[in-house]
Amino acid sequence: MPEIELAETRYSPGERIKGRLVIPRTDQSQTMRGLTVRVVHRDFSSRSGTYRSDVVDTFTITSSYQESIDFSLELPLSAQAGFQGKFGSADWVVTASVDVPGIDLKAIEQPLIVLPEPSEPLTQIQAQEQAADLARQTKASKRKGRFLPFFLASVFLGVGLFALITSIVALADDPTGSDALYLLLFAIIGGFFTFAGLWGFSVMFPRGDKHISIELQAATAKMGETVHVTVAVTKPGLVVGFVGVERYAVDNKLKKGLTVLYYDDVFHEEWRAIEPGSTELSFVVPNESFATYGGTAVNIDWHIAVAPTDKRETHALPASNLSRVVVLH
Repeated sequence: MPEIELAETRYSPGERIKGRLVIPRTDQSQTMRGLTVRVVHRDFSSRSGTYRSDVVDTFTITSSYQESIDFSLELPLSAQAGFQGKFGSADWVVTASVDVPGIDLKAIEQPLIVLPEPSEPLTQIQAQEQAADLARQTKASKRKGRFLPFFLASVFLGVGLFALITSIVALADDPTGSDALYLLLFAIIGGFFTFAGLWGFSVMFPRGDKHISIELQAATAKMGETVHVTVAVTKPGLVVGFVGVERYAVDNKLKKGLTVLYYDDVFHEEWRAIEPGSTELSFVVPNESFATYGGTAVNIDWHIAVAPTDKRETHALPASNLSRVVVLH
């Protein structure tokens, strides 16, 4: 069985991963035609039980048997450090597979640690690009969780409108006919489906409050730093919170294998009551917490939220009530 030897076990974003693949001399290995080495980023949701992997860089060589082969792989500047959360985790591995004719050899892997920050300080432009990339990944992951609810709401609304309009037109043509009772029942069912579809869309896309303004002094913050925000509201009974959420994938029991559902688990929240008017607030990012992470099976998201005192579930708030904060290590 081949063995992966890495020059280091810890790498910073933007560095090259150097190592070699040691291949013992066997009857199988002497017939090899080549090999492939990959650096892979994986995230995992314990609730769905599956890894979602992303091949970041690949080293491929066509070669007959060699006792050892050096390789070099690039770790992107946007590489996110691994973490272990309550419902999900993320890690990095280097995998290697040897191409031997007629034999399906299982790929081997070697874990590596990606450090939170590049070995050299980022320029201002690079830092902005890194923060924007994290925000895009998190936002994209959040959109994926809306596919099934959006699909079901669309089906309910479409079926409901069709049944409602068809039955009303038929009743208008012959209101006293023998089928009038059935058409009326059909119209009621259509109205129920239409209401269910509209309700689904209202939950997914709640109306924003035009009387709420959230202005962050800076959109990024490191652990231990302070997030400064100015919030302006016109209505009483509201609170402002700094909230950290772990969002994880769960298998969809209705269509297993087709898509997944996503659920939120709040791991940090700090709320403060505010009065109508403009208020300046400060929140400290906990030293021992999670950085923003945008994955497929799991992601970590932080935001400033404005919510009613008795309804603080951030996933149900409109976009105008939220302002994302990118938390870095």
